[in-house]
Amino acid sequence: MGLSRVLAGAEPRCGGRVLLRPEKKADVALSRSGLDWVILRPSLLVDGPPAGTVSLGPAELHSQITRDDVAQTLLGLLHEPRIGRQILELTTGSTPIQESIRANVR
Repeated sequence: MGLSRVLAGAEPRCGGRVLLRPEKKADVALSRSGLDWVILRPSLLVDGPPAGTVSLGPAELHSQITRDDVAQTLLGLLHEPRIGRQILELTTGSTPIQESIRANVR
């Protein structure tokens, strides 16, 4: 399973061509591989007590999330074999972590 973080922002351009950031190139290479992978894109990381609830899915509005909630989500994803070949965005939300993970099983 792979892990990647792509920072938001415009892609750099050169002579009208879009230059891919190294992280984006890695995402593309991983998605084209035969490996089982999940790319998790957490929103702004903050210190503080974990909420234990998140919003996890293919297109989430980014706000912030505690490092502990990211760690708990990663741990849950690693133990869910039915999650794979997805790019998931993660932010603080109202759904318990395990329920959010189950909602993304395909």
